[in-house]
Amino acid sequence: MIRAYACTANVGSGGRAAVFFMDEIAKFPRAYDGDAVTATQQITRCRIFCSSPYGADGAYFRLMHDPTARDPIQKLSWMDNPTQNRAMYHVMHGRPMAVEAGKYGKLPKQYLDPLWWGDLKRRLEDRGFDLSKGYRSPWYDNECLRPGANPVSIAQELDMSFTGDTARYFPDSLVDRLLRDTAKPPVVRGELSFTTDDFKPRWLAMPDGRFQLWFQPELGKYTTNLPPSTLPRYCRNTFIRFATCLIVFPSW
Repeated sequence: MIRAYACTANVGSGGRAAVFFMDEIAKFPRAYDGDAVTATQQITRCRIFCSSPYGADGAYFRLMHDPTARDPIQKLSWMDNPTQNRAMYHVMHGRPMAVEAGKYGKLPKQYLDPLWWGDLKRRLEDRGFDLSKGYRSPWYDNECLRPGANPVSIAQELDMSFTGDTARYFPDSLVDRLLRDTAKPPVVRGELSFTTDDFKPRWLAMPDGRFQLWFQPELGKYTTNLPPSTLPRYCRNTFIRFATCLIVFPSW
């Protein structure tokens, strides 16, 4: 008999089972996941924890990284699936290179077309994927381009990475390219100056100023959401923070 349980903290407590299968335990609500592992310990001699990673914390993360555990861990990777690893490749110097073509097959002809490959590479990079790392395949590329797919979901669901899904969302290569191709230089740079007599800010244009603005500042048109009674103390102690708010938040 197969019984199904909701993922509660006391799941299966008091019952008995020959095998207890905990599916996607990494996605159990935090705190409840640890309680669920404890609750199922005494109801069976065989538990199977099956899940893709979901961040570098939680009960599943601790189970998979317990240095004292001797239970077998089996990793089921897409790279071992013959329907998904066909034409496996990696990117070197911006070009796709087949990985063990005799085992996984040659690259499809379109991957050898510079125009076609350039378009695919751009689409993947615009999604935030870093093509310079790891192995890929046409199946893997299609998964990356499916609606809703992003580096976070692919890292945890396909690469089974505990840290990749909590790393920087956009790779450095994408940020650098967008800064180079689309970013505009600041309109003006400078510093905010003031005196302790009236705390009235004065804008000083300076080529190496710490403030970079994409508009011409008009002092007096911006304010903070701080209570007036706190402004003198706030200005004296951390005027830089006040100045940042002064520039960013418009008054309504």
